[in-house]
Amino acid sequence: MTSIQSVRDMENVVLAHTWVCIFFLRTDCAVSADALPRVSRMLKRFSDVVGCRFNIDDDPAAAGRYLVFDTPAVIVYFKGKPVIRQSGGVAVNQIYDALQKMHQQQDLS
Repeated sequence: MTSIQSVRDMENVVLAHTWVCIFFLRTDCAVSADALPRVSRMLKRFSDVVGCRFNIDDDPAAAGRYLVFDTPAVIVYFKGKPVIRQSGGVAVNQIYDALQKMHQQQDLS
């Protein structure tokens, strides 16, 4: 996963790619430290999903902008729109299942 340092960079990534998964964390969050490698491994199954991580401590205003009030949080974007959102705990299997289903629907269109 690529580390993003600013909201502007995050917006640019979301607009530049069809599928983007952003993992929001805080430096002192043990749950984030545990979930990040699991989400990273899961994203390797989707070659077209760009994975990024963003530390809310680097820009606290981003928490309000992206409605991330608890970490870890994951937002998956498709064509610039959020399609999956989880926070306060990350259920990797649910994210995987939702991504897989969306990819299948996309292939059928």
